[in-house]
Amino acid sequence: MVVFMSHLMTGAEEDLAVRLMSTLGGEYIVYEPFAYEPLRKANRIVFGKNGLPTYHVERADFLLSFGANFLETWISNVQFARQFASFHAPGENGKHLFVYVGPRLSMTAANADYWVAVPVGGESCAALGLLRLLLQERPFLSRAAARLASRISAFTPELVEEKTGVKADVLLMMAAQFKKATRPLVLAEGMAFQDPNAFDTAVAANLLCTLSPGSSQLLDFSNPVSLGQTAPASRIKALADRMAGGEVSALIIYRANPVYNLPASWAFESTLKNLTALISFSSFPDETTRLATLLMPSHTSLESWGDYRPQRNVFGLLQPATGPLFDTRHLGDMLLTLGKKIGGQAAFPENSFYEVLRNRWEQRRKEQGTDEASPDVFWQQSLQRGGAWQHGKDEAQGGGRSSSKNTCLLRLLHLSDHPVLRRPSGEPPLPPGNARSRHDGHMGRLGRD
Repeated sequence: MVVFMSHLMTGAEEDLAVRLMSTLGGEYIVYEPFAYEPLRKANRIVFGKNGLPTYHVERADFLLSFGANFLETWISNVQFARQFASFHAPGENGKHLFVYVGPRLSMTAANADYWVAVPVGGESCAALGLLRLLLQERPFLSRAAARLASRISAFTPELVEEKTGVKADVLLMMAAQFKKATRPLVLAEGMAFQDPNAFDTAVAANLLCTLSPGSSQLLDFSNPVSLGQTAPASRIKALADRMAGGEVSALIIYRANPVYNLPASWAFESTLKNLTALISFSSFPDETTRLATLLMPSHTSLESWGDYRPQRNVFGLLQPATGPLFDTRHLGDMLLTLGKKIGGQAAFPENSFYEVLRNRWEQRRKEQGTDEASPDVFWQQSLQRGGAWQHGKDEAQGGGRSSSKNTCLLRLLHLSDHPVLRRPSGEPPLPPGNARSRHDGHMGRLGRD
């Protein structure tokens, strides 16, 4: 079997890769080291949606982040920077409040009105403590909500302070701000390398979002982020096992570096010795490319035509800023050449990748119902705008509502087995020298009005 592994591709290049693998009877895998699997799993359990929604930070009136560094590397930082500027702009009633809970004074935390310092892994404990407070203060609870409140009853303010150093008055203040807001938005990092309890934190953050009807308008699952379509770690591990067993004859790599990014215990590098061929289209040398038996470097992004779909309703169009500087070819042109030799002219009738791209955008013109514009006019307008985009339905129409399968939720949470509850009572709640000493467990006022 032949396997094509690439970084996140969503446009015409992806179509060609899928078409080529279909001709070969092979498999196409999209691999990204940061796949947000705990967050995606939490979304599936709480909202019944598999993937990453488009978050509308700019529409919120209270923002609470449990380790989600959205101004740095989290999901779509450029988009979030613009949204956050709108969210935090002074209005008639002042600025909307932003609270960051996390172990490190990151750039995102430094832009918060309050930074609540917790030890590494303490985000979930603080989030569950806040969830307990808000559920406890509700006079009427559904049966499922009452069962959930019972399951997290151990996360009292006293326990939260013991395990994280966050004072009870800080937790109460966060609860008061949450209740006062009509559209609160709670975010979680959702990656285990930064938060050992990333799944629990993400579930708690999602549950907090279900407490306010206005929050559903801020999670747009009708316009999901393409990053949520990447292969899970289990699929990559299965590939490594198949390679070790000799089931894969050739591996094609494009801008993915599994030898560097995957755990050493998976022995991915040693499994490459079982391949007949390792083909790399990467533009730069890396740990995986140096092991390739055949290296065919492709153009860089600055030298290439292409398109990209970061969200379901957003279609970006890329054009080269310069011609090729070295002896390289466009990935799409190389895939077309391979396809013609393997599947014939009928399966790959295009003469160049540029033709593939133009055909794709002509199809998009017809799908959008813009027949009044000629193909050339639509193409030129798309180039001028940098792409095309559509407005999806707001999640107020139902896309962001929590799943009705609350029994499944309670079964999967296993909150009674949460790591902070298994910590020996005699162990110090915080290691020496961590961030708690900065504010002694109180909210850190960072010079904001």
